[in-house]
Amino acid sequence: MWVTSFQKLMVGSSIDSAVSCLLNNDGSLTWLLQKITSNKVQFNLISSTGIASNIDGLDYVDSVVGCDFILRNIVWSYATQNIVYASSIISRQAYNYLNDAHAMDRPIGELLFADNTIARSQFEFALVTSDHELYCQMRADNVAIAQDECLIARRRKFYLLQNMPLIVTEVFFINKLGIILG
Repeated sequence: MWVTSFQKLMVGSSIDSAVSCLLNNDGSLTWLLQKITSNKVQFNLISSTGIASNIDGLDYVDSVVGCDFILRNIVWSYATQNIVYASSIISRQAYNYLNDAHAMDRPIGELLFADNTIARSQFEFALVTSDHELYCQMRADNVAIAQDECLIARRRKFYLLQNMPLIVTEVFFINKLGIILG
C-alpha cells in the first residue's frame, strides 16, 4: 500500500534520522548519492525494455491512450552492496526525447533535475515485503536481497514533453544505507 507521508508509513518503527532525511530529500538522488560517497557509488543498468500493461506502477501513470511504455531498471551499489534499486516507467515519446538529449546508459536523474521545466509530483512511500510486486520484480532482475533486509520504496511522477508521463520508483535497502551514511 502506497501512502503520501513517510511518517505515516513508519508509525511505530524507529528509523535513523539520516535515512529519513535521505528518503524525504526532494532533490536528485543521483546527485545526493554521488555527493555522499565522493562519486564512488556504482550505477548499473539492469534492463530497458518495452512493457505490458500489467507491470506494477503503470496504474499510477496518467496513461495516454495508445502510448507505449518502456520499463528501465537500475541498481545503485557501493562497496559491492546494493543500496538502491530504481525502476522507471517512461512513455516511449519521453524515452526517445531523453535518449536523444541524454545517453540512456546514465542515470535519468541527471536530466530530470537539470531541467526546471519538468514538473514533479510529491512522493508516495511503501514498505516492500516479499509479496510486493516490486520485490518480485527485483528478484526477477536477479537483485540480491538479504532475507532480513528492510526495503522502503518511494515513487513520484515526472511530466515532460506536453505532459508525457514518467514514473520513477526507488527501493532503498535500509540495512545497507549505513555504509554510506556512517
